[in-house]
Amino acid sequence: MDKLYYIELDEQQYGPYTLGQVRSFGLLPDVLVCVPSVGDEWKQAVEYDELKDLF
Repeated sequence: MDKLYYIELDEQQYGPYTLGQVRSFGLLPDVLVCVPSVGDEWKQAVEYDELKDLF
């Protein structure tokens, strides 16, 4: 099963999105992202290995 990503912008949560969708958004490194299949913790986008190369 593919990971699904949720994004928080302006205190609103959006998603779920696939990795390809998230990578196409042009996120900033400090945008909060949650991947429920990994845990319920919200972390900055730059903390996810699969997103690091975007920054």
